[in-house]
Amino acid sequence: MTSIFCIFGILVIFLSIAWEQFKEGRGRLYDIVHARHRIAEHDASGAVIAYRWFMEDLDGSFRSMTSFGRSRGARWDRENLIQTSDRVPTAKNTHGFYAAKTPDSPILKPFRFPGAVKARVQLSGRVVESEYGFKGQHCLLLEIVEEA
Repeated sequence: MTSIFCIFGILVIFLSIAWEQFKEGRGRLYDIVHARHRIAEHDASGAVIAYRWFMEDLDGSFRSMTSFGRSRGARWDRENLIQTSDRVPTAKNTHGFYAAKTPDSPILKPFRFPGAVKARVQLSGRVVESEYGFKGQHCLLLEIVEEA
């Protein structure tokens, strides 16, 4: 069931990005699928600030909505605000914690569900940047910025 949810999430992200580009008259579908990736520049602390949605559980912990592999079951709670991906993310794999560059990024729109919260996060370790966001090896939950 969770793998179906992840595949659906990826499809929704892909289609929303394709639609936004189509409306803006930019690029072709090929450019979206084969977006150029590069390693992100790190700030003085070695981290990147980004935004992502989490599901809030009844016990007050948060779980990832968009991670793959073993990181998919990652949970953030008061004692453990940082999580590590099961493998180092690269431009050629799907591992890591995905996050958008800005809080109003179009790639965040499909994940606005009841019970979801948008958070400001700090990505560190190996961080891969694409045109629309990042995927990071470590993800530290900094603050909740919006509730769905």
